[in-house]
Amino acid sequence: MLARLRTAAGIVLTWGVVWVVLAIVIVSVIGVADPDSIDEGEGPLDAARIIGGMGLLCGAIFAAMLALVERRRTVAEVPPWRAAVWGVLAGIAPPLLSPMNDAIATTSGPLGLLAALVTVAVARAGVGLIAGAALFFAGAPGVIAGWVPYRMTRWRMDDPLVGAPFERTIGGVLMAIGVAALAECFARFAFEGRGTPAPIAPTERLVVSGLYRFVRNPMYVSVVTVVLGQALLLGSAPLLAYAGVVWLASHLFVLLYEEPTLRRTYGEAYERYCANVARWRPRLTPWRDSGAPS
Repeated sequence: MLARLRTAAGIVLTWGVVWVVLAIVIVSVIGVADPDSIDEGEGPLDAARIIGGMGLLCGAIFAAMLALVERRRTVAEVPPWRAAVWGVLAGIAPPLLSPMNDAIATTSGPLGLLAALVTVAVARAGVGLIAGAALFFAGAPGVIAGWVPYRMTRWRMDDPLVGAPFERTIGGVLMAIGVAALAECFARFAFEGRGTPAPIAPTERLVVSGLYRFVRNPMYVSVVTVVLGQALLLGSAPLLAYAGVVWLASHLFVLLYEEPTLRRTYGEAYERYCANVARWRPRLTPWRDSGAPS
């Protein structure tokens, strides 16, 4: 019974995270493309609160469906196509069975499908690891590169910072690259390192693949890149200064805590890695650890 409750909680959490992230992304894109279409009280964080709550409810319905219909299978054993069907049904159930506007089902259905597929992928990789990484993603980079910039600017556009050609386009590209790099790093920590970036739930193995072959701290570089991108996109000088503060805080954390801890934990392997991959300056070619035991 305890295992089933833990599985159900993992499913509900996964759905909540997926729906919150998608709500923030969708409303942010709409706000940047057409700021006048976003009224007071309809910002990304407001949408995240509402859509996230609905995602938790739909996740609970999805978990109940699996417990009833797929009770002979674990979540990881559910075929993706079947999970997609149950996901759509769980997504459209609340708007169709309540006084909500039925048109909401046209959005909640696809969200349910995506959340269901993510749930199966999460279960096959390890619910605890992915959930932990997702929570840290929302609680650290999500706050530093998302919530704080939003509170500083309300994501309203000002005049360009320097008036350079394609300045806003460059900012948008930097944001996209930063977010994609962050996702890659978090996934690598969970799948390969079998842990999270959080100090309370570290990886079991030293992660030196993927973007870590080019620079030692791609996660911090990505966070700063996302903030810089927003500064250029929105024309915000305060955000530009804030990006410098974020980098300085990351640098001090790396020097005073992270690197000493990794040296104590991984010894020679980490020393060899540091000797070949710089802290902040990316390599032009990926590093390969020729000294690792075969």
